Amino acid sequence: MVERLKIYSYGHSGTTYLTQMLPATATRAPWAKSISGLIDHNCKKRVLDPHTPHAPYFEQPREKSPDKAIVLYSDPRNALLSLFSKPTSRARIHLEHMHYKGPPTTWNTLRCRCTPEHVPACVEIEDSTNFLQYKEFKGFDIFFNSWLAADTSFDIAFVKYEWLPRVAEDLAEFINLPLEYRKPWCEHIKATFALRSSDWTQLDEANQQVLSTMFTSLLEVQQSLPPFWVKEASIK
Repeated sequence: MVERLKIYSYGHSGTTYLTQMLPATATRAPWAKSISGLIDHNCKKRVLDPHTPHAPYFEQPREKSPDKAIVLYSDPRNALLSLFSKPTSRARIHLEHMHYKGPPTTWNTLRCRCTPEHVPACVEIEDSTNFLQYKEFKGFDIFFNSWLAADTSFDIAFVKYEWLPRVAEDLAEFINLPLEYRKPWCEHIKATFALRSSDWTQLDEANQQVLSTMFTSLLEVQQSLPPFWVKEASIK
């Protein structure tokens, strides 16, 4: 079993679900105690938030490089729809975690204090199904491409959330799940998996076009990847 595993995601892509699934079938396993604390969303001293684009954080003594990492992503059109269906305050905090206002003064800042002028206008849209007035959103592109191009000392598995039940076996092998637990773990994922409720195809045609145009480049990159792909470590 991988001792130090990290999940990174631009959010609204099943991050919480997969985090919960990692120790789900390991309650009585001897390694259950060690895995349950690997992904800590409440760590007050963390340097790298799960939604942060890649940067050379791992050179800093307070952030230990993981043994392996998972970049979990979903259709960005659904992710954005989900993000901006949240209260404005929550959407703004999420953008802070993504450092979308640009690089913070110091990379050690736990939360880059985002001011209204730095927040994309989309956050202020009262009707989260109306994107016609919104020009662009590069937060997801920046996040995804930064990890795709990252030079790291650890392997990174890129996993498309919508395909998670089909690639569960590949993921189990990637995290070195003990053989005796792989079948029940995969079956558990298949039994509990559900697509996110946000569905961009339910919007009117004009809004569908806006979202598809907004994410043209990112969609092309993601569609060029298999639903499960391992980027091997480039730094030895």
